[in-house]
Amino acid sequence: KLLEMLPLGVTALTPTGSTIFMNSVGEEITGKGAMPNTTAEDLSETYQLYVAGTDRLYPLDDSPLARALSGEETLVEDMEIRPGGKIIRLQVRSVPVFDAAGNVLYVMIVFQDITDRKQADQILADYNRTLEIEVVDRTIELGSINARLELEIEERKQAEKIIRKERDFSLKIIENSPIFFVAIDCEGR
Repeated sequence: KLLEMLPLGVTALTPTGSTIFMNSVGEEITGKGAMPNTTAEDLSETYQLYVAGTDRLYPLDDSPLARALSGEETLVEDMEIRPGGKIIRLQVRSVPVFDAAGNVLYVMIVFQDITDRKQADQILADYNRTLEIEVVDRTIELGSINARLELEIEERKQAEKIIRKERDFSLKIIENSPIFFVAIDCEGR
């Protein structure tokens, strides 16, 4: 009853791959339920377990079952199941259960549908890539604007130098002009 109440798929497999138990959530996700006559070699084909994003059946050697049979507790998120043509991305955790002599008695596998989470992760990753591209574009644009402004500042400095030289030149012409001297003499200076 406790395993039935969990919001996760739970199954127990023998070392040969035969399913000895699967809760109702597991049956709902797999669309099959417990398959007592399945072998470890047929597990991926029987349950339509694929490497996520590919058409390759999940390899037995990398499977959570095989890894648990070697005594390793595992967690994978690169598996999907395709019941009735639907694609469900899975998170699968496997734990070996040992007998008193240290032999694997059976493997407990807990799995859940993470399709929505993976889609949200993909949307977030796409959004982050879009933002990175926009930041690069804006940085390039700002760099271009900055370069134009620096060029304009330099052009204005040059224009100011030219205007100063012309003003100074004009003042020298006026100072050396006979009219300037006449105006000075008329005023008595």
